[in-house]
Amino acid sequence: MFYFNRAPFYPSSPEEVEQMGKVLAFKERLDAQGAFYWEYNGPDEFERKVREDLTQVILRWGKDEGGAMLPQPPILITSIEPPRRDFLVQDGKRRRIPDNPTLRAVMKKLGIKEIRPLSEKAIYEYPCGDAVPSEAPRIVQDSGGTKYLVAREEKGRIPNDETLKALGGDPRSSVPTEDEYLASLREGLPLPEQLGEQWFTSERRLEWVNLGFISEFLVCGRICRYIPQREWLDELMERLSISRIEIDEQKLESYVEGVPIGSERDVQTVLLQLCAKGSGGALV
Repeated sequence: MFYFNRAPFYPSSPEEVEQMGKVLAFKERLDAQGAFYWEYNGPDEFERKVREDLTQVILRWGKDEGGAMLPQPPILITSIEPPRRDFLVQDGKRRRIPDNPTLRAVMKKLGIKEIRPLSEKAIYEYPCGDAVPSEAPRIVQDSGGTKYLVAREEKGRIPNDETLKALGGDPRSSVPTEDEYLASLREGLPLPEQLGEQWFTSERRLEWVNLGFISEFLVCGRICRYIPQREWLDELMERLSISRIEIDEQKLESYVEGVPIGSERDVQTVLLQLCAKGSGGALV
């Protein structure tokens, strides 16, 4: 793979003129031999072109003589260009990962330790498959009205309204009744009845993801809720007194993960709850 820079260049010495002549002569020899080469303008375009071309080479390695995809271990890829979008590549197809809780669940379930950044063009070289079903925690109830937190093939009975609100539920709102689905789930850890008075937000770096992206959580007692948008975290930090604490992956696993904060309305509800408690907080 050969690349030549087309950006304007003005030699400042006889030696540079000589070097330019050698580069042009080498380019002519490639032409004469029928070799392929590419041109680019400046280092930014060079980086993009090389990344895309290497991706194409890797994709061709995964195909048989007829062009069909050979079996490959699943990988995770993410878009370089904003907004960030994550995909699971499985059986030769890209599957959209809808949210951060699902991304973390997929990494844990499949034992994947890194996410590969690719350009939009390289991502769409993979045929589109079905989206990965969300594994974000949600709240459902049985026909008797008992509410449960369900996530990752587990269920936990919600003991009271205080715990329900900490998990992101609303005692005044109805939730889906799913008896058959609940029967298929195994019992998870019991949810706490007493949450305590300390509310705090947590921030941790996912060291097992090579991109080093950050996940933010709002934590009450032993319950945490994922915050998907930075501006919502900024609003909570602005309105509350928050210090910083660092925790590791094992420590985070000890929390019960509630429903992600999914709207500005959720943020305002949380602020009302926190202000009513008069609690400060800590950034973890």
